[in-house]
Amino acid sequence: MLNYHFGELPIGTAFEFRGRHYRKLALSMTTDDTGCGNIFMAEAVVIVDRELTNPLPWKPDPVPWTDRLWPSCITLHPDPITLSPTLSPTEY
Repeated sequence: MLNYHFGELPIGTAFEFRGRHYRKLALSMTTDDTGCGNIFMAEAVVIVDRELTNPLPWKPDPVPWTDRLWPSCITLHPDPITLSPTLSPTEY
């Protein structure tokens, strides 16, 4: 049993995730053993019972999307305490 990221699996690959069995149908869609459809993120680590001969060339983003939001949040919503150090907390 080998661990792979879901994004590396070719379409049609059977795998296990949290004790349930799935088969990859599309880029992020799967079906489980009961026939229900599921959506997987490419970063999910799944268990494959055989080594993949042609894993897809997937790799995670070097910077998470949340890190790209952080500087703009500080710019748009500055902290009032750091902008006016002369005010005491009771004056807010």
